[in-house]
Amino acid sequence: MNRPRVHRASPASRHDRHVGVARLLRGRALSSYVLLELAAIVTVGVSLLMGCAGQVSLGQGAFYACGAYAAALLATHGCPTVLGLLAAPVVAALLAVVIGIPLLTLRGHHLAFATLAMQIICLSFVGRMPVAGGDIGLQGIPRFAVASFELGGDRDYAYLAWGALALVVVTTHNVIASRPGRALRALASSEVAAESSGVPVGRYKLIVFALAGAFAGLAGASTHFSSATSLRAPSRCCFRSNTSSWPSSADSARSQAHSSAPRR
Repeated sequence: MNRPRVHRASPASRHDRHVGVARLLRGRALSSYVLLELAAIVTVGVSLLMGCAGQVSLGQGAFYACGAYAAALLATHGCPTVLGLLAAPVVAALLAVVIGIPLLTLRGHHLAFATLAMQIICLSFVGRMPVAGGDIGLQGIPRFAVASFELGGDRDYAYLAWGALALVVVTTHNVIASRPGRALRALASSEVAAESSGVPVGRYKLIVFALAGAFAGLAGASTHFSSATSLRAPSRCCFRSNTSSWPSSADSARSQAHSSAPRR
């Protein structure tokens, strides 16, 4: 029996396809396309955290806002915008490490609600910081520039967001295909069995949590540069990124709660 052949698109063809879409779109459609790319960056991180490692998070919006404000504050204080874009995922990852050390001792829906509470606390804290613009947001943010070349329109930012998304997808693919990726899948199935096999469960959970936070921070920084000369209030900044991952997070929490329930 002859099986139908599955033709997979090469990376070059996928690149041409995305570039072609960015060239064809105009106005609001192009702006929506940029936002979809940025939401995809956050979603890839959440998929790695939940789908591969089995850890639930409803607080990715906090890391998204952390990356956005880190890049914006550096840019408004005279630092090159490229430095702000590079520093944003590092700052978000450090915040994820600090938060993840106590929170990752929890599991299932307990972890989900703890991360959601963490986001609400961070949102309230940033909203009361004068240096971050409070509930109004930051104003007078310079556009993203590399040397003398400055990004001007939505199409330029679509290319920037696509480059960030491609970097995140390639990194995630390499992590999943590596030995630590297999260890993450093992601890997602059973942390006790993985630990008895020699997998450092606590360290791997913290690393993947920090990596997902770094992805969200990169998306937040890219959002800040694509929003022209202002950064929205933290409540709107966090809400946009976090709602994109709520359905999958809720499904993961529900499945973990069902699997941990006693069988009759």
